[in-house]
Amino acid sequence: MTMRTLSLPTLAFDRFMLYTRSWQEIAAFLFVVAYGVIIYSLSFRYPRLFSMENELNRN
Repeated sequence: MTMRTLSLPTLAFDRFMLYTRSWQEIAAFLFVVAYGVIIYSLSFRYPRLFSMENELNRN
């Protein structure tokens, strides 16, 4: 199986086949990354993993 976008042209009149991503693909990728950053930041803010953390840090 050959990836047409990665193959080199063999004949003199062939062109390079380059793949450029569309704005929809880039936007979908950025939305997934942004969603991960939001979930990661909210996981530090709201869940109370250490219930005695405030009391231990006062000393």
